Amino acid sequence: SDPQLLRNRAPVKLVPPHQTRSFLAGDVRDHLNYSFFYIESCQEDSLMQILHQSNLTISNDLGLVSETAQRIASSARTFCRFSDREEFHIFISLVEAINNAIVHGNLEVDSQLRKEGVLYESTIEKRRNCAPFNERTVKLRCQYTAEQAIIEIENEGPGFDASSVPDPTLEENLEKPSGRGLLIMRSYFNDLSFNETGTCLRLVKNVIHPVKIPQQLTSEQELAPKSLAKRQRLSAHH
Repeated sequence: SDPQLLRNRAPVKLVPPHQTRSFLAGDVRDHLNYSFFYIESCQEDSLMQILHQSNLTISNDLGLVSETAQRIASSARTFCRFSDREEFHIFISLVEAINNAIVHGNLEVDSQLRKEGVLYESTIEKRRNCAPFNERTVKLRCQYTAEQAIIEIENEGPGFDASSVPDPTLEENLEKPSGRGLLIMRSYFNDLSFNETGTCLRLVKNVIHPVKIPQQLTSEQELAPKSLAKRQRLSAHH
């Protein structure tokens, strides 16, 4: 089935920031330090909070992980106005998520092999160059709104039972190599979940101070600050 965040999406028309003035009444733009995007629905016109969405597909080349993670983290910061620290947290989490999708998902390399060092690396390299592993890709879907960033990372492997991952904070699991990546992601994102097969990871990070976009721009009187309305009343008396 289609991913939840891409389901039932209406046609979108993005209005460049320099044209948003036509949608804002009078002095409102002086009080809103934000660029609105006009979402044109086939049913009705309204202002929505969808700012951007994108899809990426990468191969099993581990050399692409850092670049891809940085690209997404930078976009999330731009559209959701995350801080430098939050951008770094997103980057670190995505490095872990994309690495897991490639190595443990598409290439089916067990994390227990990390203890073997050279064998772990050689297994990764071998499977990257032979079927069916080398035919698989990792798909990334991103959606940014005024309230949150939603990122999905999906691999084409057989999947796994997410509940079977050991808690790395427990004393008996301190020496185990698995589970630490998920711990990092849970620390930096507000929500983390997998689909039923364990092949798709969904990360959600909330915006601490979301920008509130009016549901409908009707008139200057409705949108203008009280001070502006007061000035208008005073002008009418003179």
